[in-house]
Amino acid sequence: MVLGLSLPALRAFAAEQRIDARAQTHEVQSLLRKLADGEKSCYAEAHFLDRLRQPREAATAASLGVPRVGRATHLVVHAHSRPFVKLLEALENYTEMHVLDASATFFWVDCFCVRTHDAQDVAKLMGEITRQIGLVALVFDPWNRPVCLRRTWCLYELAHARANGAKVHLATSRSGARELRLEAFKQDIAAVRTAFLDGIDVRNSSASLETEKRMLLDLIRANNPSRQVPGDDAFERLNGEVRAAVRAAFDLHLTHLSSFVHSTATGQAADSKPALVSHASSSALAEIEREVERRMSIHG
Repeated sequence: MVLGLSLPALRAFAAEQRIDARAQTHEVQSLLRKLADGEKSCYAEAHFLDRLRQPREAATAASLGVPRVGRATHLVVHAHSRPFVKLLEALENYTEMHVLDASATFFWVDCFCVRTHDAQDVAKLMGEITRQIGLVALVFDPWNRPVCLRRTWCLYELAHARANGAKVHLATSRSGARELRLEAFKQDIAAVRTAFLDGIDVRNSSASLETEKRMLLDLIRANNPSRQVPGDDAFERLNGEVRAAVRAAFDLHLTHLSSFVHSTATGQAADSKPALVSHASSSALAEIEREVERRMSIHG
């Protein structure tokens, strides 16, 4: 089972840790590593176990009004070099646009949901992770020059999402959504889209650690479905799959954006029933508890 955090939990973390508006996500990742202080669990696992040791009322974080941790409903693909607050703004706008129930929406954000020593294991399991979650929130920041499309990990995750049939949705901040909608009325929106699609090339992408980029490229070569000449053939196939996924997500986002603006203007959004919602029952929480404890015993 794959765990995720609710948006209120992510907001609460930012407030509790006094995350500066300029702090980049990789800085938050470093903070999480310090907070872990040698623990074998990731933030989501440790936090969920702490809540389980308290009464059920505390486990649902009464101060937030929603559970902090649950079965992941969305895998978040984002660039660590962008501000963490921008990531939260994009997820907040995404939740509002898709009319999601905050009490049943849990985001798999890598730095909160992956143990610090798990990079290669997670890379090998990314296909299974995307299959289990089934829905990707791709954070476009900034919307017209999305950094995520130049990051090795992000392209790798998108390729697995495409291969495993996961849906890919764009997530932009409110300001980004406004700018995108205005740009959509101009003749050059297609040119903007073509520019960032043509720029997708995993060979020229970057990663925080060069060793991780080499590891991911090696995995791409090794998993070349054609079993033909490994190397450029495998990379071009991945680039094409990612471009197709992003193009479809971008066009769908424009449709959602137009519908959302129309429904808001006509007052329909407030009466809409939550979409794409899953409900965390007591049995689901118990299942998560068993899975987390099993992981802890394996890695203990």
